[in-house]
Parts: sequence; structure tokens; C-alpha cells
Amino acid sequence: MQTPMSHHAPERPHSYPSRTHAAGATATALGILAATGVVASAYSMGATWLADPILALPAGVWAIPVVFGLIHWSTFRPRWLASRTAGTLNQALFGTTRLPALGTHARDTSVGGDLMLGVAGSLTSLTARLTSRPVEWLHAQTRGRSSTSDSIARCFCEWHDRLAWPTRPAHVALVGLSDRVRRSLTDHPHAPELRWFQGDARLDDHVLCERHALDAVVTADADARVQIATHERLGRDASWYDWGARRPIAYASVFPGRLDPSLATLGPVDAADAPVLAALTAAACTLSRHPARLDAIDRARGRRPIDLPVASATNTDSHPVVTALQALVDHVESWPVGKPPSGAIRVAARVTSAWLAGTACGQEPADRLPGLEAAARILSDEPEAMLRLASVRLAAGKDDLGLAALVDADALLRESGEVAQVDPFAFLQAELEAGESNPMTVGRVAAGICMVCTHTPAERLAYLRDDIMDDMRYAEWLVGSDPDRVLLYRVFDEIAAFRRRGEPVLQAA
Repeated sequence: MQTPMSHHAPERPHSYPSRTHAAGATATALGILAATGVVASAYSMGATWLADPILALPAGVWAIPVVFGLIHWSTFRPRWLASRTAGTLNQALFGTTRLPALGTHARDTSVGGDLMLGVAGSLTSLTARLTSRPVEWLHAQTRGRSSTSDSIARCFCEWHDRLAWPTRPAHVALVGLSDRVRRSLTDHPHAPELRWFQGDARLDDHVLCERHALDAVVTADADARVQIATHERLGRDASWYDWGARRPIAYASVFPGRLDPSLATLGPVDAADAPVLAALTAAACTLSRHPARLDAIDRARGRRPIDLPVASATNTDSHPVVTALQALVDHVESWPVGKPPSGAIRVAARVTSAWLAGTACGQEPADRLPGLEAAARILSDEPEAMLRLASVRLAAGKDDLGLAALVDADALLRESGEVAQVDPFAFLQAELEAGESNPMTVGRVAAGICMVCTHTPAERLAYLRDDIMDDMRYAEWLVGSDPDRVLLYRVFDEIAAFRRRGEPVLQAA
């Protein structure tokens, strides 16, 4: 008896000659072109052994069908092959698999850009694997005296940075977060530039980043303590290891150049902290795309380099770094006065303070003050925050408040017993000799003087003042700036007077 389904279902033909032939020819042509590009890229990046003859033909000629076979096998797998085995081989060759998408990205059906970036990243990753052995051999032959391979990689990155290559939004995997925190994080409209995915708890954060081309992994442990780990490669280290911990006291840590982290340890996080967590994640992902952190594979995958803005530029408001860090500044400024700070807001205040006092921030000193005041209020026990606040207060013309903050910073430094890892006097001399003529330089020099004075007895501050002020006579940026000289004199006198009075710590501010 014939069923209705069999009555209406037409018999499937054995072949469709025209369409099958056209699709097969196109796929073959593209596969051969891709294989040729991989071999040519491998040769240009140092795989000179591809030019060696094998059976009267260069090895590269024989390599093209091999690479074509790998690409064809990985892309058009036979139906009889188990999907698990195919996925494992695809992962081993190209390092790319899919993670379950979360939030609004889960409903995003646009895959054209991701497909292009995935193919490009796969080919570049495969090329890197093919060229790794010749490059290692080259290093062994030259015994580390030659930087040929580094020059090749640098030239490729410089060339790639000039291309109109698509930029992929930051991809972030979430591991171990509670459903409430995860929903608050992924469904909130404050970070549309982030794409959220469900991570695999069995994998290490750095393995997860490399395997799935992620920018960061947000992990929560059994006690709801959250950590953000960014994508970091060997030899391309982050400038700040952990945003969640104070850096060793030094002039360079008080006024850092780069801010990109390896980690950000936040402590316990609940749903109310989701906006701050999202802003921290976006800032960490943006800063981790600094050119010094990326290699050729990152660039091909769409992780385009984002350098720090130039402070002298006319309009930096739309710069990705400025946008990401301004979101942190907004959260810090809006934190209620008197409310105990959470771990997430303390980290945001630490990053905000370093950004607003740094040279890359192009805002006027008066515009930086609200964020620095809020950050110093949240981080009242950290001398770095007080030093930065003092420097910007002085730069904004608030001399009395700036000197009061310097006195507080001196008290905090002496109370902590910390000794600078690098002598701040060397940095102070560098500022005097090569500093620019602007108010922020005066503020940084005043903070440097405070750091130099920390472990100097009060009775010897006058001698130290005379020595440093004598060096200042040769500072070109202080020529004709008598008010600035008087202000720097007052830094020594205020610190000495405060110590002689023996007032309690933190009373001056």
C-alpha cells in the first residue's frame, strides 16, 4: 500500500550535471588558489626549503596538491566520516571551532564577515605551522644573532596593517557565571561591541582564547569570584599583569604608558556589578589589541591593532580606547559617595586613575579632575591614586589642594614601607631634561619629588631640595616659568612642615 508521503515525494535524481559540475569546478579552483597562496606565503615568510628540487620540480609544486587536499578534506568532508573526528582534525589543522553564542549575538545571522575572517585566519594559522620548523632551523643556524625571521614577521604585519581588512568585534567566552549574572551581562545594551559565547570549563583560559580566536575569557569560581583573562601570546606580554592588584610602586607605574592587562581579578561579582564588569571586559579587550600584543594570525583573524590615541590629535572622542575607558570613568564618577566599593569598581577606579593621569589622555587637566577625585575617593588607601590626583590638581591650577594630596601620598608611602623598585630620581631627571612645557609636566615632576622625598628624613629635605632645584636651572621647559619653580619649592616645604608637625596621616586633605 502506497503512503501519501511516497505518493507526493518525487524520486531524488542520481545527479544534476550542470549545477554539480559548476559548483565542483568553482570549489576546485578556489581550493587550488588557496593552496597556492598558502605555499607562496610560507615561502615568503621563510620556508626557503620549498624551492629545493624534488624529482626535478621545486618542493613547493608538490606541496600545493598536499595543501589542497588538506583544505578540501577539511572543508568538504565525506559523509561517512564521523562529525566528531572531522571536528577534531579541523581543530588540529586550523584551530577554529564554534562556541555557543549568547545574548543578542545568538540571534545574529550575519556570517559573511566571520566566514571570511575564519578562512583567512585558518590559512594564516596553517602557514605559520608550515613555516615554524624552517624558522626554528634558521634561528639555530644563526645562533640567535640574526633577526631575519622577526624582520619578516614585522614586515608582514606592517603590510597587513595597511590593508582595508575587516575588523571583528571582540569575542568573549563566559565560564562558570551564574545564570543571573550571565543574563545581566549579555542582554544589557551597554556593550554592543562585544560578542558573548559559552566557554568550555575544561580548557585553560589561554588555550580557549587561542583555539577559538577569542579576545578574553570571563571566568567565575565556586565563590562567584570573577577573573578576566585576555589573549596573550608568548613574547608579546601585557604591560600590566593584573588590574586587580596594585603594581609595585615606581614612577612608571604611577604614570604608565600602556594599560593593557593580562588579567583582571575582580573578586565576588553579582548581577548589580554586570554593567561595570561589561565595561571592564570591553576596555581589557580593546587595550589587548595593542600592536605589541598581536601577531600575523591575530591580524588575519580580524583582531586588528588598536594603538593608544595621540594626545595632540584634534578629535579623539571616537577612538576605541577613549570610548572604552570613558565608560569606566562614567561608572567611577557615578559611584555613590559613602557606599563601600565593590571589587569591580575598585578595579575600574584603578584603571581610570592611571588613564586620566597618563600622557595618552588628551583631556584638559580640569576635565580630568572629576574622574580622578572619584577614583581617589574609592582608592583612598593607595598612594598611586593620591599621587595622580595631586599631579592633575596642580596642573589644573589648584595648588593648595594639590599640595594637600601630595602630603597625603607621602604619608601613605611612608606608612606602607614600600621602596620603589626603580629609583624615581632617574625618572625625575628625565622629566626635567626632556619634559614638555605644559601643566601636566609640572604635576608629574611634583609627584616625582614626593616619591624621592619618601625615604628622606625631614631634616635632610632642605639639602635634597637645593640639589634638585639646582638641576632645574637647566630645564628648558622651566625657563621663564617662575611660578612653576616656586610651586616645586613649595612641594619640599609642605612635606617637611607636615612631618615636623607630626599630624595624623590623611588629615591634610
